[in-house]
Amino acid sequence: MSSRGVDREPPTTPNEQVLFAAGTHGYAAFRIPALVTSGTHVLAFCEGRRDSAGDTGRIDLVVRHSPDSGATWGPLTVVTRRPDHTTGNPMPFVTATGEIVLLTMTNGASVHESELMRPGVPEGDRRRVWVQHAPGPGQPFGPPVEVTDQVRRSDWGWFATGPGHGLTLAHGPERGRLIAACTHSILAAAPGDHSYGGHLMLSDDGGHTWRVGAVDSTARPAGAALNPNEATAAELPDGVVYVNARNQASAGGRLGAWSDDGGESLRAPFRPHPDLPVPAVQGSVLANGSGTLWLSTPGHPDERRDVTLWRSDDSGAAWRRGPVLHAGPGAYSDLALLADGTPAALVEAGSGSAYESIRFIHPTRTEGIQ
Repeated sequence: MSSRGVDREPPTTPNEQVLFAAGTHGYAAFRIPALVTSGTHVLAFCEGRRDSAGDTGRIDLVVRHSPDSGATWGPLTVVTRRPDHTTGNPMPFVTATGEIVLLTMTNGASVHESELMRPGVPEGDRRRVWVQHAPGPGQPFGPPVEVTDQVRRSDWGWFATGPGHGLTLAHGPERGRLIAACTHSILAAAPGDHSYGGHLMLSDDGGHTWRVGAVDSTARPAGAALNPNEATAAELPDGVVYVNARNQASAGGRLGAWSDDGGESLRAPFRPHPDLPVPAVQGSVLANGSGTLWLSTPGHPDERRDVTLWRSDDSGAAWRRGPVLHAGPGAYSDLALLADGTPAALVEAGSGSAYESIRFIHPTRTEGIQ
């Protein structure tokens, strides 16, 4: 069987299972994990990159389903494919009624991010936002419905959801609201003329319609020390929404912001987290429901490796290092709570490269998870 066959996947360990391996199922690589749970059901999403491991090219959105908290997994299924386009940045939600909602982004397969930050790209190749619905976990998704005109402002160039799981509010008057942590840039004549900005997308009807909520400052000059990108959100027990973002600036690290009104606005612009000395890379934040926040990112200060679970017990103000989820090369990740209340992670990881596979990792309580 060729290296693209479906059976030649790397070995697994009891707490680390390879779900997507580069060079299998007709895909050169798998990237950009997103994880969501509903009871004992687990859905693991990612991008299936057909041409290469790069961000451009023909990219599908794929999923695997586990009915038993990750003990066993069903086959890989293509959720959506658009000819000659990328389909990516998966952001799944579980609604208050148990429906699965999935946001994705598309753009032309040959267009690079730097081009999308500038004017001149044909509208059909620009970043566009889509939503799909499934009645429940493990059930097929309906066709993608475009919602770009509801949520993309005319002066935005780059635009991305997450990536990673979305947030369904469980407290307060906005209970049931879906919140998508997103990124954008302002259209500029040259890539160096811009910085990124963060914003939130909101839905109050189970993901059928969307609107823009909080928008972080977009007036930062090029080279600013704070450059929020690839954001993730969690809800605290008092209903406050905490947003954590990659800092695209040269200093790297993480940024934090808080919303007191269900994502309509931010209490203040993003601020740095000096106790998270990590590279510029995507991460995932998760609330355990009783006041603890978890954050997964590479734990090395300069390299994408040693994906680590960080912990905050003060609403995200301060963070401390927890267990290493994967020792060795590792990059993007996403977190979700399993039925027993412990976090699990979907992680880009390997032995020689972070992009060899995407693995489902379930650290045990004996590894410091409570």
